[in-house]
Amino acid sequence: MTDMYLWTCTDHDSVYPVGCASLVIAETEERAEELLNAALQAANLDARKAFTLKRHPVNREYVEILNDGDY
Repeated sequence: MTDMYLWTCTDHDSVYPVGCASLVIAETEERAEELLNAALQAANLDARKAFTLKRHPVNREYVEILNDGDY
C-alpha cells in the first residue's frame, strides 16, 4: 500500500478576496498540486496563480486552524 498524505492550502485563488482553504490527499506534493490545479480549473478559478501546499501528519492526532477569519 502506498503512503498517502494530507496537504492543505490557504492561499490559492478564490471567488472573493477573502480566505480560502482546501484539503488534498495525495502521495506526493507534485500529485497534490496536480489535483488541486484540476479542482481549481473545474471551479473556474485561476490555477496558474501560485499557491503553497503544506503536508500534515496523519499517523497521530493533529489539529490546525486553516482559516480563523482574522484579516
